[in-house]
Amino acid sequence: MNPHVSKSNGLKEALALHDSSISQCMAFGDEDNDIDMLEEAGVGVVMENGSIHAKAVANYVTEDKDSNGIGVFIEKFI
Repeated sequence: MNPHVSKSNGLKEALALHDSSISQCMAFGDEDNDIDMLEEAGVGVVMENGSIHAKAVANYVTEDKDSNGIGVFIEKFI
């Protein structure tokens, strides 16, 4: 796999199309493959049932995905 392929790089390319940067973005994840995106986003949010490593780099931990964690976070903070 190309070493330049990652969630954060994909997000950066998509955001560049809209003149935005990843530092202006909020990212949600739950596993180790989300860590680069969570670290680079302006706000990184991990589900309660996410990996220990993902939780360690997140700014916030929200409810698990089965408890509508993204919606809970958005209603609380947005």
